[in-house]
Amino acid sequence: MKPTVTMRWLFAAVLGALLLPAGSAFAQEKPSLGDDNFIFFVDGANVLIPNVGPTTAADPADPMSDNKVAQCDYGDFFACTFGWEQEVGADMSAYIGDTYGASDTMYIRLRSGPENVGKPVSITFFDKTNHPGLTRAELEGGADGDLEFRIVWDIPEEWHDGAWHEAAVPLPPATIAALDSAKVGKNADGTDLGIDVDTLATLWSYTGGWNNGGSYGFGNPGGFDPASEDPLFEEFEWDAMHMVGVFFDNNAGGESVYIDYLYISGPEIAVSELSAPPAAMGAIDVAADGEVNVVSWTHNPDFGGYKVYFSSEPITDVESPAVVEVANVPFDAEAFSVSHRYEIPHPSLGTQPLYYAVTSVSLFGTENTDVSSSTGNVTNGDLAQQAYILELTDDEADALFDDISNGIVSDESFPEDMPRFIIDESHRQLSEGGTLPDNSDINGWLIMGYSSFNELYVYAEITDPDIQFGVDGTATGGDSWQYDSIEIGWGNYDVRDADGSIVTGSPHSDMQRGDFADYQFRFGAFQDGTTGDVVNTYTHVGWSIEDDAQGSATVVEKTDTGWRSLTVLPLNAIQSADDGDATLQPPASDEIRYIPMDIALNDADGSNREHQINWGLKPNHTNQWWNTPNQWPTVAMAGRAVTRTDREDAPEVVGATFSLSASYPNPFHSNTTMDYSLPQADQVHMAVYDILGRQVAVLVDGFKPAGSHKVRLSATGLASGAYLVRLQAGDHVAVQRVTLVK
Repeated sequence: MKPTVTMRWLFAAVLGALLLPAGSAFAQEKPSLGDDNFIFFVDGANVLIPNVGPTTAADPADPMSDNKVAQCDYGDFFACTFGWEQEVGADMSAYIGDTYGASDTMYIRLRSGPENVGKPVSITFFDKTNHPGLTRAELEGGADGDLEFRIVWDIPEEWHDGAWHEAAVPLPPATIAALDSAKVGKNADGTDLGIDVDTLATLWSYTGGWNNGGSYGFGNPGGFDPASEDPLFEEFEWDAMHMVGVFFDNNAGGESVYIDYLYISGPEIAVSELSAPPAAMGAIDVAADGEVNVVSWTHNPDFGGYKVYFSSEPITDVESPAVVEVANVPFDAEAFSVSHRYEIPHPSLGTQPLYYAVTSVSLFGTENTDVSSSTGNVTNGDLAQQAYILELTDDEADALFDDISNGIVSDESFPEDMPRFIIDESHRQLSEGGTLPDNSDINGWLIMGYSSFNELYVYAEITDPDIQFGVDGTATGGDSWQYDSIEIGWGNYDVRDADGSIVTGSPHSDMQRGDFADYQFRFGAFQDGTTGDVVNTYTHVGWSIEDDAQGSATVVEKTDTGWRSLTVLPLNAIQSADDGDATLQPPASDEIRYIPMDIALNDADGSNREHQINWGLKPNHTNQWWNTPNQWPTVAMAGRAVTRTDREDAPEVVGATFSLSASYPNPFHSNTTMDYSLPQADQVHMAVYDILGRQVAVLVDGFKPAGSHKVRLSATGLASGAYLVRLQAGDHVAVQRVTLVK
């Protein structure tokens, strides 16, 4: 007899005890900021800065004006910065003198709100580091690491009043000793400074750095003796500044900080002149190239850079909620083209046109948003198919529920053609850990299905040679993220109903309650601290959930290569009634719901998490993804009766057979092309292997419709020699030999 929903979750409530036993340094040449003036923000970020954390927003004091400002939203211990590569930095030593008064000036206009009163909020400079994950104990034990240190200018308390404030602030001297001595009117050698120290300049301080094992390198006013105070002390590397911007050095809440302008050096610069936009962008070309769309144009030497936008609708306004920025191309780029990989959330969307636009940007980041002459569109039937969440039949859901009830970790009760959410070197982004880990260190895949009971079933297989589950007593909602576990960001709504779009996803910049509520799930295991055996499992459900209504359950099993888990989560029990969260019924068999959703793998190879990698590929992804739904991709929850081109019973293309043609040209120098055909839509994996059988490239990985397809193999990153290209679709396999001659 099929259990009722009530019976099912009374039973699930007792399942908690069901168990079964980095990157190279100096990857690019260090850029110099020069010895003149450098602009970080004036109506837009300087295009010479590769990494920009703040978003460009309307002036909050006058939203209808044309004035654009940099917006930094609050985050716990969060740096919202302009910056360069973490292991390289940029040289700004030309601005810094050896004594107080010899350095140049920081000119800033800033706005902060009263919620930041009494909290450490600052303009902070960070120098480079190549070992962000090392603990203090490891460093004191002799581990070699170029540590990250900070120079801080505390935003004055009186500036946290919601009004604009501006100042010219002398930059600190080069060394910590000179800075500390200047604050008490002395030179570093103890003699009188001889000049007054500007009040705002006294807000500079050296706050050292921090890592997983605690802070290091804190200075003291009036002098610093690194030999006696901290063996890990290093001077700030002004010739290798990694980033500068707003830093919220607290977890007590706060509100956005806005920057109207931030630049270094001479006051002779007229801000109004820097704000002038360039001419409008000219014609662009948009074309399909295998699994990507290519947007290209001719460079105009009068422009400082370009921004490329994307939408599922014709683009007339790049600030529309349906439009997303996908690339920022500087004036000195090697090529003025962008290859955009967009994964179709569901096969039914595969034949729709996609739209692009390009805008021009000045050297100092001011954008001309006129795209009347710079739009284009393309229909690409070869775009990659994104994984999605598939409806389960009642029989399948019952079988999965029984597996969990009996402590069985298996995917055999799922349908055979379940789409896989793959998190490996072919589909991932880094959230924490400094550099992406080796694929052999952490990777995995998940399948997800929903039932008519409004249950979400998640099966995962994780490859991890060093498993570190949380010890007994680890708070499932707290520091369990420091251990090996899976996290899922989940928006319980259709993005289109919340004024988002399939392309842009959720409009939420923070977690929301009510009709369009956002949640976070975490799945993992506990272990016995002595034996290391799994002794308990957990499912954490976050963000104002009624604890007595969760009814979730996870079973975990160690494998020879890592671990795997099976989880059930009642989606109709996660809502908080006190917060007015809507209860959403599952999509019907003939419906598709497009939700915001992302997956992360936490990898702890030591006492703390070393890496967190995400499945989602959205270009606005940051380490704040976990509480920022607009960084989550749009994922389809698809009913079984919806026309699917990826199903085993999909109609065949008349005359089509499974085949993989020989590549042309072969041998090849720069790239070669192969044709393949499918008699019906299927999960396709095409990879390249060297003569030792090692995988060196993945060309296709996803669902493809029936018919003929082309794929291109690039010689980039490959050495001369022979390679095998292996195509697998369902039970069909074909192999072709190719030869690269450089």
